[in-house]
Amino acid sequence: MPRKVQPPTPTCFVPSCPADFVGQAGKVAEVLLRKAERLRAHPDQPLRLLVSGAPGIGKTSLVNLIARTLASHPAAVEEVSGLEVRLDLAREWTRSLAHTTLFGPWSIKVVNELDRCSKDAQDMLLTYLDRMKPGHAFLGTTNLDLASLTERFQTRFQPVRLQPPENEVLAAFLARRWGAPISITRQIAEGAKGNVWAAMADLEMWIW
Repeated sequence: MPRKVQPPTPTCFVPSCPADFVGQAGKVAEVLLRKAERLRAHPDQPLRLLVSGAPGIGKTSLVNLIARTLASHPAAVEEVSGLEVRLDLAREWTRSLAHTTLFGPWSIKVVNELDRCSKDAQDMLLTYLDRMKPGHAFLGTTNLDLASLTERFQTRFQPVRLQPPENEVLAAFLARRWGAPISITRQIAEGAKGNVWAAMADLEMWIW
């Protein structure tokens, strides 16, 4: 008799489809995944995406899912923190636009906490974003409201705002995914206040 496959522990869980996101984030993931699947087959335009929202609600997981969908090879994806994006790296990315990628039709940059890029780097990134060609994707996240970024920077992106899930929705997700009692997951969801990552960490402590 085959052994039952156990789900990964909550803090090791990596969303692989829209159903793995909680609340509104799942609906957003469904729309963006359809777009990414179309662009993967027909890279007829660049993709500039900026996902904003409160911490712990799935922003990084969402852009990573989009990146994996577009990429033909893991090496086609470069993922960095906004703190790492300084003027020299932004210049290097801009120069690289003149070259074709060796890892398939898509070259993808993922920048978490894009708002933490240096001011000079943000200015250079405007040039990079303007010169992007079909087959190039720039996927950023920020915990800040988009209004906190410069207007020029905002206008370069397709903005996506994720909302925290309601407590009952989060509680039901945790109970369904890991088989925990709904009474426990409701307490966890209430304490997490919409932060899915914090709720998963609390659930893992309860499980173990």
